[in-house]
Amino acid sequence: MVQPQTSHPVRSTALACLIALLFFLGIAPTLNWIEFTGGMETNVVIAGIEAERDGNWLVPTQNGEPRTRKPPLAHWTTGIGLELWPGSREFAARWPSLLCACAMLVACYSLGKTLEDETTGLLAALVCGSTILFLQFSRQASYDVQLAFWVACATAFLARAVVARQWMLGCCGAGVALGLAMLTKGPVALVQTVLPVLTFAVVARALRGTDVKSDSVTTGRPRVTLAVVCGVVLMLIIALPWPVYVMTRQPGLVEEWSRQVTLAGERKAGETSPLLAYLLFVPLLMPWTAWFIAGVVRAHFRHGPEANRRLLFAWMCVIVPIVIMNFVPVRRTRYLLPMLAPAAVLAAAGLRLHLREWGSTQTAHRVMTGLHWFCAALVAVGLPVAGAVGVSGVRRVDGTPWYSAGEAVVFGAGALVVLTAGFLSTRRYKAAFVVAPALVMVALQAFFILGYRHSPSGVCEERRLVDRVLTRYPEALFYNGHPDSRDVPLPVSIYGNRVLKRAPDMRTITPSADHAQVVFCPADTPVPVGFTRIDSERFGKIDWAAYLLTK
Repeated sequence: MVQPQTSHPVRSTALACLIALLFFLGIAPTLNWIEFTGGMETNVVIAGIEAERDGNWLVPTQNGEPRTRKPPLAHWTTGIGLELWPGSREFAARWPSLLCACAMLVACYSLGKTLEDETTGLLAALVCGSTILFLQFSRQASYDVQLAFWVACATAFLARAVVARQWMLGCCGAGVALGLAMLTKGPVALVQTVLPVLTFAVVARALRGTDVKSDSVTTGRPRVTLAVVCGVVLMLIIALPWPVYVMTRQPGLVEEWSRQVTLAGERKAGETSPLLAYLLFVPLLMPWTAWFIAGVVRAHFRHGPEANRRLLFAWMCVIVPIVIMNFVPVRRTRYLLPMLAPAAVLAAAGLRLHLREWGSTQTAHRVMTGLHWFCAALVAVGLPVAGAVGVSGVRRVDGTPWYSAGEAVVFGAGALVVLTAGFLSTRRYKAAFVVAPALVMVALQAFFILGYRHSPSGVCEERRLVDRVLTRYPEALFYNGHPDSRDVPLPVSIYGNRVLKRAPDMRTITPSADHAQVVFCPADTPVPVGFTRIDSERFGKIDWAAYLLTK
């Protein structure tokens, strides 16, 4: 096995932090380019707003009702972001999740350093931050983004324990990270960390291919046991108090949490996903997909004296959770985020081997080099072309393409110039082989957002209706008049900056001398006498209307 290189640990760690900072600075200016348009993000944001505005920190709320379906950590961090940034609400709510995503790059570096060396760790950080999957979701205020960070930290610490044999540091660090991960999205974090590591231990022992002597665990069993116990205790100290507290005050939560973990609610509603939906993980690693495959190959086959079974650890952390999650019929792309860090390490390992053999005339080496630049160019040019042509899903609200021909040509040409400069620079600087595609991907995400914000899914119709209502009635009280007690789309609460009280029977609303009272409900809802329609707007496929109580 190639021994890890640790000649400049401080410098390499500083470089990893610099990489994370640069990705943060590259993405942060675009956070307020898109409004809150629905989805899981709005659940996190509204709970964060009510924590910051109304002081509902211990038990976060959604429109004044307890939001206990999910653990509270993502709500807390979002509320802190709103507290610390009084400007743009979109930026304020999203920057904590982006910070977590970029901090995940440092954890990715640590994992790569433990499994191979510092160079692999730095490559992994660059690869992770410039994948389509990272750039798509890192900008969202999301449970899954923050979960991915804590899972990456736990994975890096577990690698310290199991691979580097730093048992106390690894187990205690993993215990803290897992406690925070469970406080973010519950016990799913164990499926994404502990289960893959146990699988690795079993497989590695069966293959007898690790760099660890077979008796190393046995001879240090008391020390290992103590470390594991300390880790478990730390995890429980962090993860248990909040759920125990809310369970004592809200009956039926265990059953509700069980439905959340198993997605039973979605299954009951008939929501399913294609069986092979998670295969999308591979193209979402573009432009590094070929290197990920090369890393997987390295994890399964020996290369003479450079055999590295440590990569099997990373592969188990990718494949085991995906296989387990595939048994749940609801498969969403964002669920793949916690597997991104170990996947980036595998891709970096493929790149590392390629760079070690730099200048090789072997056909396979030349093919991989050509494939590398082709994938980068394909992604860089593909978006401008699709946006200029106006293919399905890449059109504005009015049906026109995202970009003009001139905009597409300028960006596409600029991206190709950067890639060409990177290609030519590799003769002197091998780092350009990785840096040039990463720079193009960061620019590409900003260019994507410039177009996406004009698409039907990027425009918040709810905000338009709320703004028109508040222009006429700035101090109005808002009510949810949906007849079957379903929620009004949450952007109404976010942009109205007030709680929507439930009023399925609109006749129960009593007049107020101090405030206008506005009820939001589907436009076809029967409205009792005494209400006057103010305005209406189509939210997705449903027409919604705002009514004013007049008497």
